[in-house]
Amino acid sequence: MQFHFNGFKSGDPRLANARSEDLIDQRLNDGDQVDVLIVGSGPAGLALGAYLSQYNDLSISMVEAKDGPIRVGQADGVACRTMETFEALGFAHRILEEAYWVNEIAFWTPDSKNRDRVSRDRVIDDTEPGLSEFPHVILNQARVHDYLLEKIRHSPSGFSPNYRTQFISCERDDQKVHPIKVRLQQEDESFIYVETQFLVGCDGAHSRVKDFLGVTFSGDRSDKVWGVMDILCSTNFPDVRRKSIIKSDRFGTLLIIPREGGYMIRLYIELDLSVDSEMKTKDQVTPKKLIEAANRIIAPYEIALKEVAWWSVYEIGQRVADRFDDYDEREVNRFPRLFISGDACHTHSPKAGQGMNVSLQDGFNLGWKLGAVLNNHCSTEILKSYSDERQSIASQLIEFDRVFSIIFGGGATNVTQSLASDQHDFQSYFVRHGRYTAGVETCYRQSQLIGSDVHQGLAKGFPVGKRFQSEVVTRFADSKPVHLAHEFKFDGRWRIVVFCPASNFSKQLTILSDLSRSIFDVENPMLSHLGCDASRIDELIDFRFALEGSPADYGGTQFPILMQPEKGDLQLTDYEKIFCSQTKSGVDIFCSRQIDRQAGCLVIVRPDQHVAGILPLAQFREMTVFFEQFMMIRK
Repeated sequence: MQFHFNGFKSGDPRLANARSEDLIDQRLNDGDQVDVLIVGSGPAGLALGAYLSQYNDLSISMVEAKDGPIRVGQADGVACRTMETFEALGFAHRILEEAYWVNEIAFWTPDSKNRDRVSRDRVIDDTEPGLSEFPHVILNQARVHDYLLEKIRHSPSGFSPNYRTQFISCERDDQKVHPIKVRLQQEDESFIYVETQFLVGCDGAHSRVKDFLGVTFSGDRSDKVWGVMDILCSTNFPDVRRKSIIKSDRFGTLLIIPREGGYMIRLYIELDLSVDSEMKTKDQVTPKKLIEAANRIIAPYEIALKEVAWWSVYEIGQRVADRFDDYDEREVNRFPRLFISGDACHTHSPKAGQGMNVSLQDGFNLGWKLGAVLNNHCSTEILKSYSDERQSIASQLIEFDRVFSIIFGGGATNVTQSLASDQHDFQSYFVRHGRYTAGVETCYRQSQLIGSDVHQGLAKGFPVGKRFQSEVVTRFADSKPVHLAHEFKFDGRWRIVVFCPASNFSKQLTILSDLSRSIFDVENPMLSHLGCDASRIDELIDFRFALEGSPADYGGTQFPILMQPEKGDLQLTDYEKIFCSQTKSGVDIFCSRQIDRQAGCLVIVRPDQHVAGILPLAQFREMTVFFEQFMMIRK
């Protein structure tokens, strides 16, 4: 990380710009005005809050009906993509130390010689090699919340949730600076009114904000019921510390997920309430009966229960909202100010481990857009893209989860014939969809914020619309190996990565010099946006340069100012913008990401790390045109 460029400060550099504690702990009062009011402190709300809190001088508040943070249970799967986003927030390394790493998955099926017993069928890698620099890990949702809450408190616009405070209703008046007037009920049952520019409902499947917006849901609920338990136990099952999927011949399916700490495990147990005389309804389910059901599935092995940390029962259902905001295209000059996120707009089964992960990405997607609008960096038009982008992803998730749940729970009898013929084998389906469950298949369609893929051939390994996949490079200034995408923190900035091939580098250097002059030209709209102050271009767009070869190949090169800019109050030179493709491990980003070694390219990366476009090196005007679509230009 970089610090001191605005002057030396002692102490933890992560806290240098943190908001003072007395401001963080202030509760909402009647008549308060805020920039963003978040309803709900689940994954979507905390992700949104974590992103927005990185901006300076924003007023953000969060209300939560519960009396405090969750402590046990709920989601536990942290996908590879989620770990990448946690790296951008600065705490992925801490989660790696604490969490259980899912390295392999064991499949158990009825024994061919005795159908009443199960035996191990096969063991596969959980994720394919090279999918991400991070593993899929298991950590309970409460700890994920802890990390996000800590990040929020230690941020420039940090805050604390207002617990025991419930959203009641709101009204919108666009004639006001803070158009949304929100009625809240506090723990003493008194009511207060708060005004906000934007309201985001992250208050779960029973969201009051969702009901107030009047959204409708498509999808259905299943008659399948599952029990879930976090337990400490003793067992003779050989794969108890390996994620295991056990499908019995007569008693359903059991999913075993090892948990952090080395001793606890989670069980997902398929129940048939219509057959089991001991469990006619969900209300009759008990931990003892769940363990008995699990032992029927896992025979000849046995689980001896020692302690139950948490348990619950749920029905499978897949539903998605018809819209994620209050935008009405029939009303000219109106943009969305009310949003819903996470379980408030999509619900699904937990077994594929997508719920918390997709909700977090909802929050990150909306967070950078609200931050850009509130800081007058971007037009309010970009807010319409939140519902467009995330509803499409939620719909894909619902369809995936629908098929996954049917196959997981005992065949594809209710799936359409075409699906059944292609996906009858659960193990094959799981392997084929590994990228999806890892969270790396999200791809946003071409829009105002996602350019054309006409130049995709210049960088085939960075598909337009998908996340910018990291790779190890060598930093030019000190030959340190670093992951390139780890330089892309969640700070609201766009990134432009300039890939320069070694062939005819003198010509490439001329192009880079032209690029530098173009950026610092007072007529450049991107510069005009920042008040024609060339020293502040880095506050909006972070340029990075990847040169083919090793640092030794470029010794003595005089780089243009854009590659080694002067930044901050003291105008200190930033030497950490330039990287080289050659590494001591033999990895070369030009090879692994299929960069054109003759032409090179510009890769435009959004603040949420998704690739927004690829352009030839010299197409500076096209780059500017892309940003002119949505940036707020000050003349």
